[in-house]
Amino acid sequence: MHGRGNGPAGPSTGTNAEKVQRVIDTAKSQTGKSYLYSWGAGGKGGASYGVHHYPDNDPSQGDDYNRLGCDCSGLTLYAFWKGAGLDIGAWTGVQNTKGRAVALKDRKPGDLVFWGRSDNDADATTHVALYLGENKILEASPPRDGKSVRISELDSHGTPYTKVRRIFG
Repeated sequence: MHGRGNGPAGPSTGTNAEKVQRVIDTAKSQTGKSYLYSWGAGGKGGASYGVHHYPDNDPSQGDDYNRLGCDCSGLTLYAFWKGAGLDIGAWTGVQNTKGRAVALKDRKPGDLVFWGRSDNDADATTHVALYLGENKILEASPPRDGKSVRISELDSHGTPYTKVRRIFG
């Protein structure tokens, strides 16, 4: 499968806290599987092969079409779909409209954290990750080295976008 995969939804029952924990657990289940960062990959069915995309527009870096894994929004889509039965959209621009905006300083585990320009243009977002607490995020991000789905520091990509999105609560 290439591009956004499909799969069965997870349970949508339970309290907001239970849903958040299932989303986090689902995202964490994707670490340690040697998945590569792959543009356009991942989604409701989990990891998939990417779409034709050359990193940094350099064909010598290979083609994501042949890389099994996910990109940032494919991972977060999978976590919310499988963990809570919720479709949050297939790319960062759509995901940045879901739930409600909260200030970065008010973030909680289970929130989506975005990078990019702080305007209202959907194309302004460049990266999304799931906030875990204690300044940790779970993300899919280059390098494409088999450790692309990982837990990182919140500031590992520089200062995040000034808002996060709270999906539950």
